[in-house]
Amino acid sequence: MSIEDYNLIANIIDSCETKEVLPKIAKILDKHFSIDDYMIIIFKRGASPTLFAYGKKTNGNNLKPFKSIETSLLLNNVHDPASIYFSGAYLLDPYCEFWDSYSRDGFYLMSDITSADFEKTEYFSKQYDAWEFKDIGRYIFQFTDDMVIHYSLGRHQNRPNFSDEDRNGLKKMLPFIRSSIGKCIKNDIKDIYKKQKDSEIFHMQLEQRFLAFGTSQLTNREVEVTRLLLKGYSVKGISKIMNISPSTVQTHSKNIYKKLEVCSSQELFGLFIEALESTSVIELEDPLSQFLFTAKT
Repeated sequence: MSIEDYNLIANIIDSCETKEVLPKIAKILDKHFSIDDYMIIIFKRGASPTLFAYGKKTNGNNLKPFKSIETSLLLNNVHDPASIYFSGAYLLDPYCEFWDSYSRDGFYLMSDITSADFEKTEYFSKQYDAWEFKDIGRYIFQFTDDMVIHYSLGRHQNRPNFSDEDRNGLKKMLPFIRSSIGKCIKNDIKDIYKKQKDSEIFHMQLEQRFLAFGTSQLTNREVEVTRLLLKGYSVKGISKIMNISPSTVQTHSKNIYKKLEVCSSQELFGLFIEALESTSVIELEDPLSQFLFTAKT
């Protein structure tokens, strides 16, 4: 490590209990692993995720400092991918599903948890591609008994993907990241718990709408396929999960598109997001039943 590294670490120690530490952490990560932005998301079971912080380089030059972006600017813009994500698309996030089923602390690249054709999905286009990401990696670590931190690092489209060497180096920094980020978040823990407590009903309603989506129009088997399509699974992936042949998956997909009057998984995703935003849906009712009726009248 260089003298500059040690000075950065000293600055991090001095400011580790405030958000001022976050651009400094990003700077040292960028120096060794070349990143363009960072995002910290806090997950608690039974609640909507909380966007704690977001920062990015002031321009494309590696030598420029990182700038913290006010999170409200992202969440209040209905066209911003962050607003779409925290309004409900997080339910389809492969990292969210990965955390749900695999709870070991670590650093995970997108390629570690998704299929090779995930970048072709509409979810990737609306969420990751919209941010102009070339590659994503996330630290995932347990913060409290019921709270998990996702610290996401992005490389933009003019960059190569993270290499195996990058992954291994970033994994080694997990103790440093967990300690420094954890101390920063701990200072705001009361406000975070309040936000997440307030979001529990909203999260429950979203989950109910996701589970009910398409049930008024599709068979039970088609509903299962629809959920996996929305999450970005390929025909082969769905075939493996449901223990059915790829041709059967394709037949189900064609029937789903015909019944819902869409032509592709991209249009299916768009329909889901529009229906999800419907505010007057009766609990446990398929959000499509009212959405399609409204759209046709």
